[in-house]
Amino acid sequence: MIDTTVRPELSKPSHEPRRRSSTLDRAALWLLGGFAIICAGCQAQYSASVTNATAEPVFVQMFARQEQADVFAASRRIAPGQSGLVGPVESDPKGGVRLSVVTLTHPQSPQSITIPPGSHRVRIAPTSGEPGPVSISIEDRP
Repeated sequence: MIDTTVRPELSKPSHEPRRRSSTLDRAALWLLGGFAIICAGCQAQYSASVTNATAEPVFVQMFARQEQADVFAASRRIAPGQSGLVGPVESDPKGGVRLSVVTLTHPQSPQSITIPPGSHRVRIAPTSGEPGPVSISIEDRP
């Protein structure tokens, strides 16, 4: 025999939206917020206040280091005896940022160092008394 009773839960139209509980909504927001925090931690900021202690202008560049190749991120020309800020640059802390210095007298051989995350004071000085190769030092290191 066929049951012909109408069940009330089956008689509702199927086009009505189903309501989720507020607990599920809150859980979804917590998951999204946690994901956003994790992704925000994937990048670090790098910047350098560079002092040029040489007798010639220098060209300072920052490159974000990545698996495939270094990617140009920032640059600044700094006159002799002057200081300038390079950055800020955001990059993956695993790769870091390379700071490169090119002089007018030796453009074919730039000097470079890898700087740690954060803001740093960097000094560019001549390696000898004449214009030419330079040394780069981070002054705020302990």
